[in-house]
Amino acid sequence: MSHSKSTVLVALCAVWLVACTAAMPTVKPVRFTELTEQTMAHLPMVIEVQKGDQIPVKVSLRGNMLQSPADAQPIMLTAKRRFFVVVRDDGPPRISLDGVTLGSYEKTGSLSLGIHQQDGRPPEVQVDLTQSYESSD
Repeated sequence: MSHSKSTVLVALCAVWLVACTAAMPTVKPVRFTELTEQTMAHLPMVIEVQKGDQIPVKVSLRGNMLQSPADAQPIMLTAKRRFFVVVRDDGPPRISLDGVTLGSYEKTGSLSLGIHQQDGRPPEVQVDLTQSYESSD
């Protein structure tokens, strides 16, 4: 192969590699604890979650058989490690563990439902979500 053909091939491979690699948008991350309506109005955005951050999660259920209370209190989750959430208008939110590489959607976790009753208390429905995010880097 001639020198010019090999140079073109290397350049095409480099362009293909850059196009296929999931990368973070070039915007400054905003700490989860500092989010405002104004910062959330501009996409793309990168949300930084620090270890120990408290994340309120409001769970609601609306259906033709069950409904959660409209005034239900959020469940408080605690971040076990630092991570980033990338929000864009061209797809679902993505996770990055290092602030550079976006993770894949393979092996996302599990969901289990059960009914538990103990100690004479009324039965409870237990929902377990197990997150098993894996980085693609």
